[in-house]
Amino acid sequence: MIEEPDFESFLYISENQYTIFVDDKKNSKNLYKQEFKIDDKINPDDLSYLPKFLDENIYRIEKLVGNFIKEITLIIENDKILNTDIGIKKKIPNNSKIKII
Repeated sequence: MIEEPDFESFLYISENQYTIFVDDKKNSKNLYKQEFKIDDKINPDDLSYLPKFLDENIYRIEKLVGNFIKEITLIIENDKILNTDIGIKKKIPNNSKIKII
């Protein structure tokens, strides 16, 4: 049996900042958040700051939660990647008396 962790880890990367944060799934609260702002002196395409940022913060997170991080959800914000449209549908049960015309 695989035990599901009680926390979720996220890494957000944009042109002007890196952010890593951990949420407690049971209590729906933020356990950890750290940001690294990229100023005008740093080239946004230069990812050399990312490994040091991750090394420092993943160690802190693992000590905080008392477990190894096995998964990190990566969120990338970039205007050049891909634009998508999302729609939401509501499922109507079969025994409903609603008529769709």
